[in-house]
Amino acid sequence: MTPRSTLLRIAAALVTAAIFVGLAGCQGSGSGAADAAATAEWVQQQPGVLGATATADPSPFSGEIAVDVTVDPSLDDDALRQLVRAVSDHYADSEWTYPTVVFALDGEGRFSDREEAFLPLFLRLRSGGGFSAVDLVDGVSAEVASSDPADLLEALARLQELARESGGVQSNLSFSVHAPDETVWVTGTYTEAPGDAAAVAPTLVAGVPTVRVQALAIETGAQVLSIVVLDESARSLVEERATSIDGVEVRVWLADELEEFDADAG
Repeated sequence: MTPRSTLLRIAAALVTAAIFVGLAGCQGSGSGAADAAATAEWVQQQPGVLGATATADPSPFSGEIAVDVTVDPSLDDDALRQLVRAVSDHYADSEWTYPTVVFALDGEGRFSDREEAFLPLFLRLRSGGGFSAVDLVDGVSAEVASSDPADLLEALARLQELARESGGVQSNLSFSVHAPDETVWVTGTYTEAPGDAAAVAPTLVAGVPTVRVQALAIETGAQVLSIVVLDESARSLVEERATSIDGVEVRVWLADELEEFDADAG
């Protein structure tokens, strides 16, 4: 090996080492399970926290961490605001690039820090209005004490209004209201509601045993009524009734079909 080739090999090795060190530095302290456990321990020591877990993305240099915080439901609104602010500030000052924190209160629901409006919206919902089982993580969802699509549609409108009063959220987030047994759902977006689909639902399912009925409006304004039934005769009856419906896409499923789909997806 010539002196020149030796020097080139040494130089290449030094450059490679420098790049590796630089990338390691970019990765920061948020680099694995040990760091995730340490940050969860810090969260657990905060007032009002009953427990906390954290999971770091194992991919190199991702900087992602998911933190689940169990909060004492007896915490009042001011104390809950202080806790959320402390945890958010902690991660804003950390080297985790993409932290996601979910706060759960037993008997009330849960919310994430994905949207600034989620905390004030959660506080409004916990103070009354007939909502329970509030879920503000990937979207906006709550339970009300009714299975009447008209009641759920009215509750959805209140939920959308409360979101606006809380500062607003992304227009493409889903908004859902469901019955206590989760057999009837009304789902829209921040600006859309499935009024037509909810209105025709009782007519289509009258006398038909159903597993689930969901009136859905998407961001474009299109409306879908999804109905899950137990057997082919029920499906045929609903589909026959749906031929007289305009402006709403009706989809009828067998419960067995969805179970097979879920099994395949799992």
